[in-house]
Amino acid sequence: MERMVDFMKTDKLEKYLDELSDGTDFDFRISEIKNGEVELCMQGDNPCNEDWCTEITIKNPKTKKELIETLHEKMWELYDDLMSRKKHILC
Repeated sequence: MERMVDFMKTDKLEKYLDELSDGTDFDFRISEIKNGEVELCMQGDNPCNEDWCTEITIKNPKTKKELIETLHEKMWELYDDLMSRKKHILC
């Protein structure tokens, strides 16, 4: 018998996303959950104080720690991408 993979339930995921957003310029909302992946809409201000809205797709985490680590990694990827595109432009 195949064991079901434990994913975080939507209500718990929303709760943790709200907790992680509290006190920051970022807001995360779930757009869709399917096939073990979560599509998030992230809104906030980028390091140049410009509006920043993008979709992020992550693997549905099993724990709060995994969610934090995944979002941390994704945010650094977005930051690095933004900074490489703005390399010659001062904020």
